[in-house]
Amino acid sequence: MKMPKDLFFRLSFMMFLEFFVWGTWYVTTGVYLRKSLDFTGSEIGWVYSCSGIAAIIMPFIIGRLADKYFPIERLMAVLHSIAGAALLMAAQTNDFAHFFPWILLNALAYQPTMSLAISMSFYHQKEGMGQFPRIRLWGTTGWIVGGIIVSVMGWENVSMPLTLSGYVSFALAAYCLTLPSAKPLGKNTGLRDVLQLVNNKALIYTLIAMVFIMVPASFYYSFVNPFLVEKGVNFPAAKMSYGQVSEIIILSVLPFIMKKLSWRKMITIGFFVWGARYLLFLLPNAQTEFHYNLALALHGIAFCFSALTAQIFVNHIARPEMKSTAQGAYSLVVMGIGSMLGNIIAGNVVDLASTPAGQIAWDYVWTFAGIFGISSAVIFFLTSAGRFNEHL
Repeated sequence: MKMPKDLFFRLSFMMFLEFFVWGTWYVTTGVYLRKSLDFTGSEIGWVYSCSGIAAIIMPFIIGRLADKYFPIERLMAVLHSIAGAALLMAAQTNDFAHFFPWILLNALAYQPTMSLAISMSFYHQKEGMGQFPRIRLWGTTGWIVGGIIVSVMGWENVSMPLTLSGYVSFALAAYCLTLPSAKPLGKNTGLRDVLQLVNNKALIYTLIAMVFIMVPASFYYSFVNPFLVEKGVNFPAAKMSYGQVSEIIILSVLPFIMKKLSWRKMITIGFFVWGARYLLFLLPNAQTEFHYNLALALHGIAFCFSALTAQIFVNHIARPEMKSTAQGAYSLVVMGIGSMLGNIIAGNVVDLASTPAGQIAWDYVWTFAGIFGISSAVIFFLTSAGRFNEHL
């Protein structure tokens, strides 16, 4: 039985807003912090590590609350209200000591809503994972629209993206309360069920592998936009959306691809592309907008074949009453530990590649990120044989 069209559109709009409020400020704020507020690379790394810190603390806890006690839509409404208020306060500050706490509070509230939005989508669909990629692509669309608005309005160097995201967060909080209820299914689950989940060897191996790939991924989210600005690329925030356009294309055909390729092969391809895209910046005569755009466009393969495939795999192996908890575990390990370590490493690599005058040796930065991503792909492929057989 297919999901009713009206429900599909309502969940798609939820996903659109979910990623609009993140994409509007997350990519371009690195430019604002470096150019307008004069933050160091390490300080920018710590700002972007807030999502990782929050993902360590919040999603697993919130996932348990969603599985056992509270409807998902109510949790999302409360969390988005807090997240929106924090962004509005951050927009009013201009130094690291005051900016960081507000962004951390935003992350603590916003981060678990991503896994809740995914759980909400899986809760209401009736066709395995078939409907989810089509719903999720509207999240990518929201991210693109946010980036285009920022670019067209010329907001890369000002705090307006934070303000806009804050107000839209309040609208999303209200909208969540209009969605069909996703009631708890795991009221009778306990510690034994959680232990069975975390003892799944295929799950643990996948999560550990994803931690490693978050290192090259962190370079993309934190420093590719400042790199494009420094290189004089026109409308850099809009150009960043090329990656999301390719993501939409991949998402639209992902159900078909997943029937042809194994979990292992898909994740390996995703890991490899994460690294290879950075090496495009290093090729002879590659300092052109064509090569930059090609590297950005590879984001769809890199993201969908790694992070999104891993999330679908987590949902695939989790029992219905443990799905929110499983998504919380994914966020804790990948978006938490992986993102935090990735952003700290990326920030320090940029600092090491910077001169006292503030000039960055980008070739050094992209060499590190590229080799790290490709090495992760090779190691994963060589060590993962047979680990996914029972979940084919």
